[in-house]
Amino acid sequence: MPAVPRRRMHPGRKRMLWASIALFLGAFLPWMYTPLGTVSAIGALSDLMLDGQPGAWILYASFAALAAGVAPWRLFSVVNGFIVAVVAVGLPVYHLLRMWSQVGFAGWMPGPGVVLSIAGGVLCAIGARELLTLTAEPAEAAVRA
Repeated sequence: MPAVPRRRMHPGRKRMLWASIALFLGAFLPWMYTPLGTVSAIGALSDLMLDGQPGAWILYASFAALAAGVAPWRLFSVVNGFIVAVVAVGLPVYHLLRMWSQVGFAGWMPGPGVVLSIAGGVLCAIGARELLTLTAEPAEAAVRA
């Protein structure tokens, strides 16, 4: 029996998988440091919590990015990746701007959770754009031994 050639995973899908890991970690890590303690987005292991629990939405987005990274349908992955990117960048930026408009930069500092969430959203958008602009490989390049 001849060996069945395996398809290589596209780099855009790999970026979405890395984005899902970054988003998963960003949902649980502290989003802001204050003199009163850390501010968590999901409400676990912290002194203070953001209203609306945006960390839960980031956690859901991490699983959607995972689905976009492993799904065999390109259009599904592209649409899902862009939706995840909007959520993963929009929520942290909204909460950072809200905090900045209320107290300025006095007394608080962004935490690793918000940085990972924004980075995961940007990474997911880059992966979705790469999948969107994907061109077909030539037939002779695909049938290498």
